[in-house]
Amino acid sequence: MCPAGKEIRLRVLLVIPPSTLKERYGDLQEAGAVYPSMGLGFIAAVAEADGHDVRVVDSEAVPIGYEGIQEIIREFEPQVIGFQTFCANLRRCRKVARQARAINPEIIVVFGGVQATLFPEEQFSDEIVDVVVIGEGERPFSQLLNALERNQDWSGVEGIAYRNRDGSIVTTPRPPLIQDLDTLPFPALHLFPMKSYHSSAQLRGSRTLHLFTSRGCPFNCSYCSGDLIFGKSFRFRSAAKVIEDIRRMVEVYGIDGLQFYDETFTVNRKRVFELCREMRTSGLDIPWACFTRVDLVDEEILTVMRDAGCYQI
Repeated sequence: MCPAGKEIRLRVLLVIPPSTLKERYGDLQEAGAVYPSMGLGFIAAVAEADGHDVRVVDSEAVPIGYEGIQEIIREFEPQVIGFQTFCANLRRCRKVARQARAINPEIIVVFGGVQATLFPEEQFSDEIVDVVVIGEGERPFSQLLNALERNQDWSGVEGIAYRNRDGSIVTTPRPPLIQDLDTLPFPALHLFPMKSYHSSAQLRGSRTLHLFTSRGCPFNCSYCSGDLIFGKSFRFRSAAKVIEDIRRMVEVYGIDGLQFYDETFTVNRKRVFELCREMRTSGLDIPWACFTRVDLVDEEILTVMRDAGCYQI
């Protein structure tokens, strides 16, 4: 919801469409994780900071079916509905979008995420999608909401694709990547059903959540599309900001375990040493896991990470 004292400008609904652990993990459903979408969390936080009234519906974490989402749309009456798309959820996103359009033909449907970024023009195969956000979404989505509120032309919004009045698809230039990640607010996890999330079976802690502390990766793995969203540059939050984020997750959400979701945690060696030093002296004592490449670690950095609480890569 819009922070106290802020004038409400637009009502924005962000939806994760219905899915089940069985669909995601098959026979390993009992071991699989259900985490809040940090991507939507950042988008929601930026929209709230701009003064908009934001709600999040996570139908993967809470069994809210399509009928339940329709009831929320009727009650909340959003002017904008947004989706984070992947190849696995695209059809479900389109189904919710069609239902929203049936309830309110004037609602603005926005697709973002990996699938929309990979194939922006394909999203306009019918009349359901109004706008596609391409790449890193915070700036484009913020600019789009401001343009909608002021009834301005969308051509001035960076990093989007949309259908022009003559039916042609317009794609605007992408904005520069956000260089100072400390300027981003903490993800709006207060909008998510936090009690409904759980980590995968191999992680330590009875209450483990995940956290992004960096964006981008300089490598070019054939199976990864991460650089399409966050680029090949490596940008990171300061060690002090990361400690602040972890402390918030401990104090507000009661975590006793952490998984860093950075694509390649050890790209910047100096930064890893600094962060591990801060984690050792912070008094938080949180066990954590991360992701990286085998050619970006050695005995020295692994020892430092272990001493700071890392138990799994």
